[in-house]
Formats: sequence, structure tokens, C-alpha cells
Amino acid sequence: MSKATPDRQALLMQVLKAEWEMFQTVNAVSRASCQDDPDSFAVMRGAQFATWSEATLESYLSDLTQAAGQGKNLMTLKYARMDGHVPRLNPSPLVERIVEVQTRWQQELAGRFPLVLGRGRGVTDGQTSSGTSFARYLAGELETYSERTLALLWQDMEAHLKANTNMAEQVYAAMVRALGYEDLADAEKSLASR
Repeated sequence: MSKATPDRQALLMQVLKAEWEMFQTVNAVSRASCQDDPDSFAVMRGAQFATWSEATLESYLSDLTQAAGQGKNLMTLKYARMDGHVPRLNPSPLVERIVEVQTRWQQELAGRFPLVLGRGRGVTDGQTSSGTSFARYLAGELETYSERTLALLWQDMEAHLKANTNMAEQVYAAMVRALGYEDLADAEKSLASR
């Protein structure tokens, strides 16, 4: 997990603000309840970004800023792609590579913390009975990133691969801490006792 410095925190807040503004205008049949919950949005998205390097965050903020300047909404594009309403947005081979590794990490984590991960999306399309799987959601999101952001994210992931650490575990650890749990084991234990 990347160290939280004042500059990094300010950068993270800029990314979350830009995403939230786009998320508010996602066109859908009906407004999703999460669109009215900025705190949960910040926890979930902030946990993901906690694992990214500052360079990756900066590049993604640039993607968001550039898209907004062109009148594009990356959140709308992500959801449209996930739902199959638009053709593939980015043919980069890094999309498949990142999805493959992240899906493997997610599956490994689901084996260790099934109750925590069971509260979210199924990992693959075959593992979810409703909604969009993690793999499809991630691919839709990655296709909105620039090639530079994809390459930097892949570098972040390569560091985890070399260290034999699970990046998804760090995402979920940050998320459960933000929700008041000590760690993933504490969250799993709490869910088991309900």
C-alpha cells in the first residue's frame, strides 16, 4: 500500500472529486442508491486507489480532467461498456493482462475471506447470479483509462507480483479499516457472527 503523504492525499481527493462529479451524471434507467452516498463512494473508490502509486493516480487524474474537458464522462462510458451498450473502448492488451491478474487475486482472496468478498460482485460472470461480475466491471473501467495509466497501473501490479503480495487484499484491507474493522480477519469474524 502506498504511503499517505499530504500531497498524495490531496491528489486522491482530486481523483475522488472528479469521479464523483462524473458519477452523479451517469445516465441510467433509474438512479442507483450509491449515487446518493458520497461517503460509501469515497470508501470504496479510495480503497482501490490506496494501492496505486502517485504516478498512476496523477495519470488517472489527467485522464479524468482531459475527458471532462472533451465533454466525456468516463463513468458513463464504463457502465455503458459493462452493460454491452457500446463497443470495446480500448484495445490495449494490458486490459486483459490486468483483468487476468486482478481476477486471480480476487479469487484467492475470496477463498480466504468468503463472507467479506461475498458481499460484493461475483468474481467472474459464471460466479454471479445477478449484476455484473468483478471481471466485467474491471474490464469496463480499464477500457476508459489511457495507455499511460494502464502501463503505470501494470507497473504497480508488477511490484506486487514480484513481492508475491495480493493487491486485492490491500484494497479490501483499506476498505474494511475505513468501515471500522481492525483487518480482514476481524471483518470476516464479525460477518460470521451475524
